[in-house]
Amino acid sequence: MVVLLRPSNHLITIIRPLDSSQVIYLRSEAINYGEGEVSQELEDARWFTREEAKEAVAASLPNDSWLKSTTIRLPPPFAIAHQLVKAWTMENKHNL
Repeated sequence: MVVLLRPSNHLITIIRPLDSSQVIYLRSEAINYGEGEVSQELEDARWFTREEAKEAVAASLPNDSWLKSTTIRLPPPFAIAHQLVKAWTMENKHNL
């Protein structure tokens, strides 16, 4: 799968203390959504709309609503991945 991206914005860098590795989180907008095979680096890759992500964030609120059936299952609210998705759903789509 080949995806062309606009220039990326740096969001956060984290140093992992156990192995001293560095994790860099970038945000970019896809110009196209290429069809084809998923790279061997990834087990799976899927695209989600902002509305689908908003539903997943709403379904992960700290009550029984996390049991709702949604397209996406997010990590717990304290996870960085959850916070990145949540931030994306709250921003203006023209604001990268």
